[in-house]
Amino acid sequence: MNDKQWYSIEDCTILPLKQFSDDRGSLVPIECGTDMPFVPQRVFTTFAVPGGTTRGEHANLETHEFIVCPSGALTVWIYDGTHEKSIRLDRPDQGLIVPPTVWIELREFVADTCIVVLASHSYNAKEYIRDLPSFEAFRKGQDQ
Repeated sequence: MNDKQWYSIEDCTILPLKQFSDDRGSLVPIECGTDMPFVPQRVFTTFAVPGGTTRGEHANLETHEFIVCPSGALTVWIYDGTHEKSIRLDRPDQGLIVPPTVWIELREFVADTCIVVLASHSYNAKEYIRDLPSFEAFRKGQDQ
């Protein structure tokens, strides 16, 4: 495990996106490999989340995620086994990079929130840690 790249919450970064607006509305393009540090292999959207629901609740071992909230708002709770932080996403012209080995929970969705997630890898259930105690044990073993 010593050759694995370990990330912390400090590596979770808000990236601004370009926004073009006129009397016809607004456009926010995302240039893969330019506006974000990877070319996505998977894109998915989450919407119609009932109030009080928490989503995510996992850490990836290899996949980087870029989370954009084009409408509505939510709070992203990130945790690296030592430090934690909450980040509110409520603008379509910014996104949050969450690297692997960081625990993520999506919370406090407002009504009609939609998020788009661009992921660096295709889905692989084997690269997920899906419960917090296992994640904490995994992070404690990082220096071994």
